Amino acid sequence: MQAQHFIYALRLGGDDDDGDVFGFLVRFELLVYFPTVHVRHHQIEQDEIGFVVVDHLQPFHAAVRALDLKAFATQNQPHEINHFGFVFHAQDTLEFGVHYDYRKEVYHKVRSVKIITWNINGLRAALRKNALAWVWDQDPDLLCLQEVKARPDQLTDEQKKSLRLPYIWNPAERPGYSGVTTFHKEEPLEIQLGMNDPRFDVEGRLISTLHAGFRLFNVYFPSGTRGKTRVDYKLEFYARLLKLCDRRHKRGENLIVTGDFNTAHQPIDLRNPKSNQKTSGFLPEERAWVQKYLDHGFVDIYRRLYPDRVQYTWWTNILNSRQRGVGWRIDYFLVSEALVSRVKDAVIHDGVLGSDHCPVELVLE
Repeated sequence: MQAQHFIYALRLGGDDDDGDVFGFLVRFELLVYFPTVHVRHHQIEQDEIGFVVVDHLQPFHAAVRALDLKAFATQNQPHEINHFGFVFHAQDTLEFGVHYDYRKEVYHKVRSVKIITWNINGLRAALRKNALAWVWDQDPDLLCLQEVKARPDQLTDEQKKSLRLPYIWNPAERPGYSGVTTFHKEEPLEIQLGMNDPRFDVEGRLISTLHAGFRLFNVYFPSGTRGKTRVDYKLEFYARLLKLCDRRHKRGENLIVTGDFNTAHQPIDLRNPKSNQKTSGFLPEERAWVQKYLDHGFVDIYRRLYPDRVQYTWWTNILNSRQRGVGWRIDYFLVSEALVSRVKDAVIHDGVLGSDHCPVELVLE
């Protein structure tokens, strides 16, 4: 996918100071805007830049001699490059003093980004079963695992070597419980563990990473199956995270929230909605919180792309539920509305085994 941007020549200049550039080198200086490109993450090579000169003066036919690429940050956002300066050198005869409207079409290549989320239900058990072999074959740019139930120091050296990608780990304080891990090909621009709230951070349920063009939240939402106290805790977690997301949206950030939400939003998202109306995971108050995220600038991208498709991401381990097709869709990618145009596909890999959940994939362009 090519992101196209239309800009106008800002200045024409010559090699001499008197404005007489007949037969001299003419320099075109262009200021080009690319939204939210992060300086430490995104590299644009000169051979990735293309341009088209729409020439409104028939006698003028520029022959590009060289292309200089300069990048600089804005004062208000020093971690971002919001502008690129392009200097095209051309040999031509041109008379100044007249306003010429030269429209330039500038584009740069945008690499696709593949993100996979998976509640692995115990990383060490998954590694013993070689369950992650499928993931590595998919070659994801980012991999979000939930319910890892382990700390890095609990892995053997052989298990650590098998992980293949650098990782960020946020374990729970309680051994063998909860925990999330984010694997990445490229180092994130920023990493945050938890929500700066001890009530939730002790359970290791969130990793926030900043990437070129978006912030990714890898989240393991609490389950409410152990009674009303845990349902209340779950709803408070939803509220706390949404408050953080609202702040990020107000700052102009594009967000992706992914992971195990532990809630089926609509009747289409579980096999037996009528019999589960009083079951945590499909309680009205839980479903209302998922809807509240959608009312605050997020899109359930799988359901947006496939409004009538019935697929599930979790099956209980009892009564052969998976084999009988009795499941729930509780693993999501919620993306900011501004990111929807970049989404190529969202895929539920319900044939992949290794956990009581299956992986879900998002591809951005």
